[in-house]
Amino acid sequence: MFNAYNKGPQVSLPLDPAHVTGDITIDQNDTYLKGLVEGAVVTLDANGVKLFDGAVVDGSLTHVGFLVRNALAYPYENVPGIASGSVAVAYGNFWATTDQIDTTKTYVPGQALYAGTTTMTGKLTNVAPDPDAKKVGIATSAASLSSPQLSFIAIG
Repeated sequence: MFNAYNKGPQVSLPLDPAHVTGDITIDQNDTYLKGLVEGAVVTLDANGVKLFDGAVVDGSLTHVGFLVRNALAYPYENVPGIASGSVAVAYGNFWATTDQIDTTKTYVPGQALYAGTTTMTGKLTNVAPDPDAKKVGIATSAASLSSPQLSFIAIG
């Protein structure tokens, strides 16, 4: 789930062509495509959009923004990500709500938000993975395992 209330700009960014065959029966089972869910923190490398790992500190990658919708869309919709080979990404500063958070943490308004690492790659967390990690947002609501909807201000 991802709702951007005063959306910043959006850009269409390419998917990794190695994962897009154009055959829905193959693509719907691709781990890369299934992992690109709305609200996830993403970056762009030479191969296309990918989930952003907050532990990357060498400066070669930085977060680009947040996925506006799933790469595979929903079962009852068409699949524009596969059809076009790209996904919409919101970037810049805006207010949004997402469920793509590390639910092992508890969030309070005002906390800095970062991109998660390892199994939480692409999800928001309130723990900096590195002292030099880049903030990707600021929490504007409380959230926890029992209430995993987090409102935040995205930082571009």
